[in-house]
Amino acid sequence: MVYPGFQFDQDAGRIREAIPGLIAVIREYGRTDEDLAQWMCDPSGYLDGGRPADYLDEPERVLAATEAHYGIEW
Repeated sequence: MVYPGFQFDQDAGRIREAIPGLIAVIREYGRTDEDLAQWMCDPSGYLDGGRPADYLDEPERVLAATEAHYGIEW
């Protein structure tokens, strides 16, 4: 089994602080872990074109962006 490396804090040897919250958000909207992995790697307008994976050191910002992305209603 392969796990996306961005979810781990290599220095601390544990999962990054934002990951459990991100999983909760996607599950709230009926999305899968695979959806989250894809979202984390794609550029996002909610993060000025940056990839959510690059903002994991800013948990509140990446959680807000994820909520905005999945919470949008058409």
